[in-house]
Amino acid sequence: MKIKISKIDILWSYVAQFFNIAAGIIILPIILRKLTAEELGIWYVYLAISSLVYLLDFGFLPTIQRNITYILSGAKELKETGISNEVNEEIDYKLLGDFILTCKKLYRNISIYVALLLLVVGTLYIVSLVKALENSKEVLFSWIVYVVSIVINFYYYYFNAFLRGKGMIAESNKIIIFSRLCFIFCSYVGLNLNLGLLSLSIGNLGSVFIIRKLSLKKFYDKDLKEKLANLKIGVNSKLMKIMWKNASKLGLVSLGSFLILKGNTFIAAKYLPLDVVGEYGLTLQVFGILGAMSSAVLSTYIPKISQYRVEKKQVELQEIYSLSFVINLIVFLLGTLGIIYILPRLLLLLGSKTTVLSKKYLIFMGIYLILETIHSNAGTFIVTQNTIPFVKASIYSGVAIIILSLFLINFTNFGLWSLLCSQAIIQLLYNNWKWPIEVQKQIGINFFQTICLGIKKIFMIMKGQKDE
Repeated sequence: MKIKISKIDILWSYVAQFFNIAAGIIILPIILRKLTAEELGIWYVYLAISSLVYLLDFGFLPTIQRNITYILSGAKELKETGISNEVNEEIDYKLLGDFILTCKKLYRNISIYVALLLLVVGTLYIVSLVKALENSKEVLFSWIVYVVSIVINFYYYYFNAFLRGKGMIAESNKIIIFSRLCFIFCSYVGLNLNLGLLSLSIGNLGSVFIIRKLSLKKFYDKDLKEKLANLKIGVNSKLMKIMWKNASKLGLVSLGSFLILKGNTFIAAKYLPLDVVGEYGLTLQVFGILGAMSSAVLSTYIPKISQYRVEKKQVELQEIYSLSFVINLIVFLLGTLGIIYILPRLLLLLGSKTTVLSKKYLIFMGIYLILETIHSNAGTFIVTQNTIPFVKASIYSGVAIIILSLFLINFTNFGLWSLLCSQAIIQLLYNNWKWPIEVQKQIGINFFQTICLGIKKIFMIMKGQKDE
């Protein structure tokens, strides 16, 4: 099966990325009017906790997507490291069926652990934060609803990877858009009814139900059902072992990424006023949207990159990486200017109770976060070769950032600067430059060639060149 990525797939990816991460921004005007700064701070703590819990996926999701693409590209076996040289035109549906059932069992077990962790540890943490609030009981109820949504999402989480690994990029993105519209609608209605944080939790629950129901229906089309119907398939312990080999590495990388990007949110909640936490969380969310938007092209092409890895097409890999690299730079730089000079005025016009951080913070964050996005995309590209060389670097960097943040915030008067500077300094020491250079060595292209080829590809696409 040949995976085709068209310009319309890229367009849908941009729209989906916007709705997926920016849904909270779309309803932000009413959130900022209806929620206090303290409640908004609590909401960002919810999001940070859920990000932490999703580490229990432990890297299986990208591993599943990659291996689904390998199977559908004709691979006759899956390997712990590297890509199989045994490739046929025909799809091995027995291997595919076994892989699907193995993934299903895996995520059923993970969802049980997620439920226990959130209901016990997560609830105790939330109680410690909200016990002084007048509406603490309402906040706790909203937390329970939020937990239910996360557990359901985890149970069917692997279908995200199935759809994208199958090359159903536009379909996957349309489902994401529809689910986020559901979140916006439910949250908007709830906030107008003065349900507070419960509105956002209910919106999240509705969004999860939509995305899981539609993904399940879309993946199991008539043709796939017929192909799998008469096969003797089952959970395969060998496949589980193969997935675990690289998934465990990606899981450690995810843990490092969490410590790098989200760990400081917990430190902020402990050492800074909740209204400052709200501003910090809002700023991170906005830059997170920008990072996702700037990375949308690379994310869209991941199945195609994996296929080119199997087919050993070096020139095509150079073209995709260069295109995504240049678009990443352009979108992030323009977006950062908008965040610095337009967003604060927009929030003021909306009568927001919470705003983003001041300009000096925004400029500094824009500089170190564009470097963060570039090297993260380089890491994503490297992983498509089924090798993960940056496990130790990710963990060490994450731990170092937390330690440095705690040291600075406890023993200096830097305040919020403690959190921002720690991430910038640690990442600049190694990760920011190491992995982009590694990709350039891997595909045989230097920085200057990457920029030139990327610009060339953009102009070719603008002139009407068809993507494969």
